[in-house]
Amino acid sequence: MPLTWQSAVINTEKLEAMSEVEWVDLPGVAHKVPTVYSEAGVVTQRVADAAERAGHVFAVDPTSAEASCIGGNIAMNAGGKKAVLWGTALDNLASWKMVTPQATWLEVVRLDHNLGKIHDVEVARFELRHFDASGKKLQRTERWRSRAASSARKAWARTSPTSSSPACRASRRKAATA
Repeated sequence: MPLTWQSAVINTEKLEAMSEVEWVDLPGVAHKVPTVYSEAGVVTQRVADAAERAGHVFAVDPTSAEASCIGGNIAMNAGGKKAVLWGTALDNLASWKMVTPQATWLEVVRLDHNLGKIHDVEVARFELRHFDASGKKLQRTERWRSRAASSARKAWARTSPTSSSPACRASRRKAATA
C-alpha cells in the first residue's frame, strides 16, 4: 500500500506481552474458555507453543508462524491449514482493544461467542466500549450486531475463539504509555 503524507507506520515489535493459557468467562458462554492474552507484536509461534503446552491447538497457523505477529495475523485475517476446521484469526478473537483515529480507545467484545467460525451463526453480536485517551475512563458502551453473520465478515471483519483452540484476548492489552 502506498504511503501518503497522512500515513502512519506503527512498529509493534515491542508489544510482546503474553500469558500462558488461562480459562476465562466470555459474555454469553456457559463455561470457561481457554484463552491467551497477547499483544500485537507477539510472534505467532509463541502463542502456538503456549497452546500446545496446555494441551490445546492454536487455530491460526500461517506458514509464517515463526516470523509473523499476532497483530499482523488479525489485520490480514490469517488462517493457515487449521482454518478449515477452526476458522481464521478473526474467528478466534474473544475481544480486542485498539486506539482510534481520535486518540481514544475502543474495546470490542464478542458476545454469545459460538466458539467457532463466525459465519456459522445467524447473528454475531459485539459490545463496543469507548474509553477516553487514558484507556481507563469508560465514556460509553453500545451494542452492534449483524443480521447475517456471514455478511459481517465482509462488512466489518473483526471477531473471536474456537472450541479447541485458545483465543487471543487482545482486549486485555495493557495500554501503552507515552
